[in-house]
Amino acid sequence: MTRDDTDTDDDASVIARSRAQPSLFAVTFDRHSRHIHRYLVRRLGPTSADDVLADTS
Repeated sequence: MTRDDTDTDDDASVIARSRAQPSLFAVTFDRHSRHIHRYLVRRLGPTSADDVLADTS
């Protein structure tokens, strides 16, 4: 299964399959990282937000 196969799957399905294929968890990260980054910018500022997001990827 590739990352392209997960385009229509919900997050729960992708996370469940990522147990067998850990690289699939990146799909969930990619889907939500923009929103998480915006939240972090509001809470921490742009530089710290970049650092924190990079630590999670």
